[in-house]
Amino acid sequence: MVATVSISDDAARVIRAVQIPNFTMIELHSNATAAPRSRCCPFGVATGAKPRLSTFTVTEAYNRLVSMGLVVARRGSGYRVAARTQAARAAATDWQPSSLTATWLLSDVFAGHSVPIKAGGGWLPNEWINESGLQHSLRAMSRVPAARLGDYGHPYGFAPLRERIAEQLDRCGLPVDVDNMLLTQGATQGLNLMIIRTLLRAGDAVIVEDPGYCNLLQILKLAGPVVHGVPRSTAGVDMDVLEAFVAEHKPKAIFVNTTLQNPTGATFGMSAAFRLLQIAERQRMWVIEDDVSRELVPSGAPLFAAMEDLQRVLYVSGFSKTVTPGLRCGYVVAERTVLRELVRTKMAVGLTSSEAIERIVDKVLLEGRYARHVDAVNECLKLAHATVEERLDSLGLELSSRGRAVSARLGRATGRA
Repeated sequence: MVATVSISDDAARVIRAVQIPNFTMIELHSNATAAPRSRCCPFGVATGAKPRLSTFTVTEAYNRLVSMGLVVARRGSGYRVAARTQAARAAATDWQPSSLTATWLLSDVFAGHSVPIKAGGGWLPNEWINESGLQHSLRAMSRVPAARLGDYGHPYGFAPLRERIAEQLDRCGLPVDVDNMLLTQGATQGLNLMIIRTLLRAGDAVIVEDPGYCNLLQILKLAGPVVHGVPRSTAGVDMDVLEAFVAEHKPKAIFVNTTLQNPTGATFGMSAAFRLLQIAERQRMWVIEDDVSRELVPSGAPLFAAMEDLQRVLYVSGFSKTVTPGLRCGYVVAERTVLRELVRTKMAVGLTSSEAIERIVDKVLLEGRYARHVDAVNECLKLAHATVEERLDSLGLELSSRGRAVSARLGRATGRA
């Protein structure tokens, strides 16, 4: 069934159709006899003398138009076309590059489609997202009774998802209980709200990798500790420099990316991992292991939390790489006494994390063919890695490759003008 609503040209450009119950379509169009905005928005039948829509269908259509801001309801005088402001019609502003700073990385690069090519972005292409798994999970979520989502959720996070993550970590060699795990709104919240705000104070010395994750540097800058950078290589941090820094500054914590380090893409070597843990034990220094890319590297990469049994290590991870960064869901694994302190900080700063999002992620892991998707992503990464190496080599650059990390520098001449 089709009915016609005469509205202004402006509103017609905003929307062409509204779906209403029973698959009835309300078409919005403009014509030469359309009423001005100040007049009532009449609802007429497209053809024929007899009305083909019920009063309830018409009312539902108008209610939807009101909710979309296209018409306004006035008691006693019907519906009128809503005025459109100039701001609403303004074209999107073209992106203009600013100076290449950490602030630029945290604003322009992360701002959706504002940047054509996201240099320095650590996320995967949208085409690699587990679309079928997400769609299945969203459909399942729509069937959850509203009463189950009526409260704030558990301070530690959705229990079934914590159990699912514990099973994954056990397969990686880190057996943990759900009481060792805290769900967060992404791994970044785990770093910021819980760990940095709970374990560190302004003036404390901390060590980061150089180069390192830009967002971590901004978080530390806001929190106030004294930050020292230790050079990061393809095998890990420079241990001689680390030993000297530890002896001089007595740092309280060190932050490391174990796998696919941001921005180098390097993965820690086993011998370097053992030596770092020995230094941390002597100094009584916390090791904050940021490991969001664990599932995107071949098995065998060191796992600090498993090697040290959570005595000095806090493990941070999430699903931005393997599910989607749009669902802000991460987690922290730590010794139970420490974790209770982190929970207190979480509740004081932002209460619970979103159980709705945690339920969606749980469904993806359980019923979204997650393992198959991760295998497919790894295959895509392998092919992309080979393509980049081939392209850089054809440009005459000298390549150095270790795992998924590729570095290049100007080298041999190619004979090109």
